[in-house]
Amino acid sequence: MKYLEITDGKGFFIDCGNTKNEKIDITLITKDQILSIFDKMIGDEDISFDENVEQIQNPASNIIYSSLLQKFKELVPKMKEDMKNINQEFEDSMKKYTKINVK
Repeated sequence: MKYLEITDGKGFFIDCGNTKNEKIDITLITKDQILSIFDKMIGDEDISFDENVEQIQNPASNIIYSSLLQKFKELVPKMKEDMKNINQEFEDSMKKYTKINVK
């Protein structure tokens, strides 16, 4: 899913807090909406963003979009690695405790 999008010189985010996944102007983003995006990203294997920030004409929009893009790009690989580690620990625990219960 594409979480940040640039269209007609404007930056948008996808509002993951509703079922419509509406595109909303990046200058209107709230803390809760950022958290909703992170929550949605956790289970998403196909995360993408428009990265051509020089196309955003409004300087305020450009700053907000660029900052979010940078943070998302930093956090997504870390988040995926953490999820991989959690899943591996869960799998190891299941194997360990399944063997104990079988005996």
